[in-house]
Amino acid sequence: KKVLDADSNFQSDIVPIPRFPRTQNEPSCINFMGRIVSMLVKITDAQYTTYSIEKSGWFMSDGSEVCGLKTVALIRRAIGVYGLTGVDRLLCYRILHELHRFVKFFRTNVSKQGVLLEQLRDE
Repeated sequence: KKVLDADSNFQSDIVPIPRFPRTQNEPSCINFMGRIVSMLVKITDAQYTTYSIEKSGWFMSDGSEVCGLKTVALIRRAIGVYGLTGVDRLLCYRILHELHRFVKFFRTNVSKQGVLLEQLRDE
């Protein structure tokens, strides 16, 4: 559920969160934190990168690091711990949104095919 600026617990009259015009590259992001999260999601896309637990980062197929501890440290230096907490919170909301979309898709498409799936399983 979208929260209007006036209804947000995080919006301040003294120092308001600025809204930026939408761009062609980021049509859904209207503020700085949203754009940071969107870029992090883009550069760590599973179609193009692989996460390495051993090296704590996302890598391209040629072995070059796309996002790792250095990137997180750079972001922390830029926006601080509170900013990283905000990034974490936005990522949590984004994950929750995607899970809701998946459950809705599953209920409308896969559940209807339950009998067919059971028949395929039993063969």
